[in-house]
Amino acid sequence: MNKLRERQDQYIFAEKIVNLGGRATLLEALLGINKRAASMLFKAIALQSSRGGLLPYDPNWIVKTPINCLHSSYFYSIFHNIEMGSPKEADKKILFVGAYAIYKTIFDSRIFPIERAWHVYLQITCGNYKFTQCTRCQCQYLTVKSYPVLYQNCPVCDVDIDSHKRRRWTQRRRMISPIKPSDAGTLLKRV
Repeated sequence: MNKLRERQDQYIFAEKIVNLGGRATLLEALLGINKRAASMLFKAIALQSSRGGLLPYDPNWIVKTPINCLHSSYFYSIFHNIEMGSPKEADKKILFVGAYAIYKTIFDSRIFPIERAWHVYLQITCGNYKFTQCTRCQCQYLTVKSYPVLYQNCPVCDVDIDSHKRRRWTQRRRMISPIKPSDAGTLLKRV
């Protein structure tokens, strides 16, 4: 009876994931089941086969555009607030799906699908991303932890809008070299 209840809970959880746009590969990752079982479960829920392919993996995705950074930051702040208000023994995967459901009710999920949200969540738990606060606008946003501070741009302040209404990162001017051009010539002669 206990196993039956466990399977029922697993099916309900899988149904939530599929309804949020998750594929069989995400079911495999979140439920801890094998690939074949995930495909069969997806087909039973969605009444069609899952799209093929692996989950997206690009550790630099959040810094490619300001929109990517904003949406990943929005999602993570929702998740973080839910996590802080939950007991420590709460299952993080259930919190993740709940946070994404809230995110999807607020924002367009085409920009930030659940597979991308899962990847961002994994990068945060691995310690590759960090939450940073802008000193100008007080906005909190995600950045790649290993990037120099110069490239940890705020998606609100450090953005220009081009003639096609696209949001782009502001081009930062090169820092002036501490070596004077006259000193550079003497340094080259020594080598």
